[in-house]
Parts: sequence; structure tokens; C-alpha cells
Amino acid sequence: RLARNSKGSYVMSASTFVGELFRFASDGRFVATIGRRGDGPGEFAKEQLLMFDAHDSLHAVAIGGGRHSVLGPSLTRVERSTVVTARVLDARWVPNGQFLALAPTSQANRSYALQLLGREGVRAIAFDEVPAGAQGPLALGRALAIDRQGGLWSGAFGRYQLRSWDAAGQLRLEAEGRRPWFQSSASDQSPMRRTGPSVQLGGIEFDEEGLLWLFFLVPSVRGGAAPAGGTSGQGALSFSTVIEVIDPREMQLLATGRYPRFVLPFQRGLAYSVEESPSGETDVRIMSLRLRK
Repeated sequence: RLARNSKGSYVMSASTFVGELFRFASDGRFVATIGRRGDGPGEFAKEQLLMFDAHDSLHAVAIGGGRHSVLGPSLTRVERSTVVTARVLDARWVPNGQFLALAPTSQANRSYALQLLGREGVRAIAFDEVPAGAQGPLALGRALAIDRQGGLWSGAFGRYQLRSWDAAGQLRLEAEGRRPWFQSSASDQSPMRRTGPSVQLGGIEFDEEGLLWLFFLVPSVRGGAAPAGGTSGQGALSFSTVIEVIDPREMQLLATGRYPRFVLPFQRGLAYSVEESPSGETDVRIMSLRLRK
């Protein structure tokens, strides 16, 4: 998980280093480690969702629910910490000070995929109702983005479906599409899932011009070492990324391309990939989202 502030500094959280956040300068140099493992203020017990607000304060929210920690612009200490009861799986900072959260919940015998959470992590509204019986990440998963006007956007993991919501959680726009390389799936129990890994939406994000970028992860199995937890002869799972650029005003497809590795957006105008360097080390490559004229 990555976030960048207005000065170009990066903060990263990773599942392999739970309990610590890593700060990097704008040129990629390591600067400092923030926090330690634990359940108290200033400590992190899980991988963190990271977001900078308009004042360059860093918000770290535990994935799956837990503590919401706020670090001041100096990024040296936690200034306040609260407990979030929602099962937050992803989140985006909204200009009005709320969070758009992928946090499946139920109320009044109905299930919803999204919530708007206040500054202290308390639910303001739940919306994006899901069908009864829907389960699994392909059915409930959403990629999230905030447009330049503060509009809320989601893209379904398991189907080509985009939705836009206003600040009150009212649906403004819904668009569905078809692509020959992307077969929609209503749940993780579909035949497509049983026969092997499938294409799914990895993320959506807006660039500085207000265009919407979609990132579809395309898996392939190649010969060689088996993936972690697999058996010999299964082959290694690798990913390429199909990227589409859409004008959200007309929902018009402007460009499409394919990158040979997986690429995910992490905030407006920015995406990253994780690649192996010639020396065998793992590099994080930061990319600017910009459509050539």
C-alpha cells in the first residue's frame, strides 16, 4: 500500500512487515520507519490502508477493521487514534473529510458493499446494495476512486460495471460494458473460477485531467516453480495489466493498452508496479497517469 503527500514523500505499508510504515523521499531514498507492532496508539497490528488528506496528515486504517491512526504532516508521530468497527477492506479520502470505504455490512435485512465513514470512523451511510446470497471478493469487491468534484466512484471486481455516487450515496451513473477478454462473474462459485484464475478489475483512478483509468489484472500460468501453497508442476502465476482510459462525462473509451506486469493505482494521477531488478531485488516503480495527446 502506497500514499504520496503534496511534497512528493511516499509512505508504504506491506503485509510482510506488519507493524511498521516505511517513509521514502521523492527520489525513492529510504528515510525512516514509523511505528511498531502492537495494538496501542502509535502501533500497527495489521497492514494499513494509507491516505493523505488536504493538509498532508496521513490516515492509516487497519485492513479488515481496527485502529484508525492519524499522523501529522511531519510523519514523526501519531497525533490521534480511534477504533473503527467497520470491516474496511479499502478506502479513499473524500474532500469533505469522510472516507469512502469498501466495508460490506448489513442493516434492516439488506446487505451493502460501501460505506461513508466520518472522521472518527463512525458510519454515516451504507449504500450500493448487493443481491441476497452474494458472497466472495468477485461479488462484493469494489475498486474505489474520487473524482475532482468529490464524486464517489466504484468498479466491480467481477464484472465490467462502473458506478458513480453523490456525497449522499445516491446513484448518479451506472455503466456496463463487454470486453472479449473479460468474462463477468457473479460470484466466486462460477465455472470460470473453478477452471482457473480469471481476469478481474484491480483498480480505478482519475488522472489530473479528470480522465478515468481502469486497471484489469490478467493472470497467466507459466512453467517453472509452483506458486506459494501450490503443488509441483502447476507452474508460476504471473500477471499483465490491461489499462483503459475513459472520459467519464460521456463514458467514452479513449485509449487502451497492455503492460507486461501488474500495475495498480494508489491515488489520483499515480500508479505503481512491483518488478524484479536485474540484481534480483524487488523494485517498486512509480508511474504517472497521463494520456498522450
